[in-house]
Amino acid sequence: MRVAWLVFLALELCSVFSEPLLPAGFQEVLGRPEYQHSHWGFLFVDMATGETLHELDADKFFTPASVTKLFSCAAALTALGGDHRFETHVVRKGALSTNGELSDDLILVAGADPTLGGRTDEMGHIAFVSEDHIYAEGTDAVNWTAPDPLAGLKELAKQVVAAGIRRITNGGIWVDDRLFDPFESAGRFGSIEAYADPGER
Repeated sequence: MRVAWLVFLALELCSVFSEPLLPAGFQEVLGRPEYQHSHWGFLFVDMATGETLHELDADKFFTPASVTKLFSCAAALTALGGDHRFETHVVRKGALSTNGELSDDLILVAGADPTLGGRTDEMGHIAFVSEDHIYAEGTDAVNWTAPDPLAGLKELAKQVVAAGIRRITNGGIWVDDRLFDPFESAGRFGSIEAYADPGER
């Protein structure tokens, strides 16, 4: 009986020490109090050698959450390239008078910009903090990113004024979201219903 127990213990120790150890940063996050009831699973593999670098419950099934964004971001980087810049256009319907009066609609055409300039820092990078305001409904440990969240819209407004538009009459300001099809996500709805003509809404 004693021999069997020692063999079992030896096999368990070999199993533990044969697995790649997690970096200290991983252990720090996984051990935080707010995650005491959480389940983690991941697998990091060296693309060049196929060597497993880090793993934890890699064969278990989980309900995917925000980590699935890695796939869409990787696809966008591959298709568009790291130097791609999104453009958001503002167009008008109708004529513009000499005194800057637009007698029809002004339309912001969605161009898939994921931040609309609201997260761009002084270096031109996307500002990020570990727990930002996106997670405000799920935790109290949230912080604001430094950039003005309305920076992109303010810049577009300046460009509209620079184009000569001073006043809108007999029209409105619309967002053309037809670039995206309506979709349903986990308990929330995405794009609002597509429409044929901004002037009809």
